[in-house]
Amino acid sequence: MEKQQDNAIKSLKKAIELDPSKAYYHEEFFNKLHKINPEEALASIKRAIGLNPNKKSLYEDLIILLKKANYDEEAAKITKVIQDFPKNIPNLVLDTEETKDLYPIRFGTGIIVSKRGYL
Repeated sequence: MEKQQDNAIKSLKKAIELDPSKAYYHEEFFNKLHKINPEEALASIKRAIGLNPNKKSLYEDLIILLKKANYDEEAAKITKVIQDFPKNIPNLVLDTEETKDLYPIRFGTGIIVSKRGYL
């Protein structure tokens, strides 16, 4: 089982190396690493959020990791902001005029909610 895990991590590292613009690779890399290397997992989930800022489940993953690292205050801020955020909206939906001012929320963690999602 450990060898499979190592192979999966190596494969994902290679996939990210070949195409770092795929949020999915970073998300899967986070899923493989969050228990064994939280620091690298944190960097990976943040990259995934940067690439796909409208996917609510990425923020939920970040919250779990922050809580494990005892960053409860930061986790609580993100939890509060995303509670009304629609589940995994495609980027194109948030580019429409109807959603222009839908999420005018900002807080001190460096994540801003705009018409394009969390920045």
